[in-house]
Amino acid sequence: MPVTRFVLLLATSLSAVFTVTALMITLTAPGIDDGLRVIIQDGDGAAALYQLDDGEMTQVTPLDIGDDGYIEYNSTLAWSPNGETLLFQAVRAFDLGEIWVVDPATGEQHPLIRSRTVNMHVSWSADSQRIVVDNDRSSYIQPVDGGQSLLLDSRVLGADVVAVRHAMWSPVEPDLMAAVLLRGDGQARLALLEIGETVTVQRVLMSGYAVIDQLQWTPDGRSLMYRLTAAPYDSYVTSRYHMMDLLTETSRKLTEQPIEPARMTWSPDGRRLAVIEAGRQGAGLYILDMATDTIDAVYEPGDAGMFQHLAWSADGEVLIMGRDENATCGVSLLDVRRSIQVQPFPPDLGPCQVFATWW
Repeated sequence: MPVTRFVLLLATSLSAVFTVTALMITLTAPGIDDGLRVIIQDGDGAAALYQLDDGEMTQVTPLDIGDDGYIEYNSTLAWSPNGETLLFQAVRAFDLGEIWVVDPATGEQHPLIRSRTVNMHVSWSADSQRIVVDNDRSSYIQPVDGGQSLLLDSRVLGADVVAVRHAMWSPVEPDLMAAVLLRGDGQARLALLEIGETVTVQRVLMSGYAVIDQLQWTPDGRSLMYRLTAAPYDSYVTSRYHMMDLLTETSRKLTEQPIEPARMTWSPDGRRLAVIEAGRQGAGLYILDMATDTIDAVYEPGDAGMFQHLAWSADGEVLIMGRDENATCGVSLLDVRRSIQVQPFPPDLGPCQVFATWW
């Protein structure tokens, strides 16, 4: 599939407003960046949130994470479902991790969670009131207003549950969560949890002596994606991604395509899945049509780079792709339907990190 490439010039000064001008040809994809928000952290650690619209970049608010903090390299920016609050992860000395909340409308920002691990994965409840945090050891629920957190363990789920891992809120039901329950005998159970005044197991979807992780809901909340790895003592240890229909509780392979995924993200309408291939520098990005299990497009970052962060626009037509290219501000906007790729940040912007999301 042919890809029209645009090279755009961005002012290198991190002032309040940037103007982006096409160098090669006139930009024929107006509005491709509408609603895009990016956090840029420069080589000195200074960070700010910016908004892009039609090539103009405006600072929304600086981020005051302090001189001894920096934004975690693999941080995922997570908007609350109501679009009012943004989360990101910061790291301090001695591998102390923090989850920050930002109100872009007022500029108010503060650390919601401080942890002794930097490996934290966060998902929002559908009503934007709570998040669930999964770290190296456990999962726990945290109200966004700063209320008391709730650790998901044997005290709330029964003595046979040693730990709860990989918890993910349903995107449509604010009191429903998927999680992996680990038992003392080594079994893992993929389950749905009801979160009310008490936490109860609604259904156990599958169980066995295997590793279950990488949970993701489909945007409509009807199916659950997960990775299943054979038990460690199996002589043919393999990992495979599966999809389970939650109405029928039937599973199938995620795709028959010969792709080993490293990162994946669903388009908001559930029609497409963006997949970064695992296992090599310069690994490709695949756009899968999930209705037909076909590859719509393949994009290569080149030998010098790697795709990192992915985020879809609300209409599922534009994908922002963070790029790791020798510590430069590498990011591309991909209009999937029109096969147009726009690179708004040139290499001469200097060393920095870009974390992108859509608002």
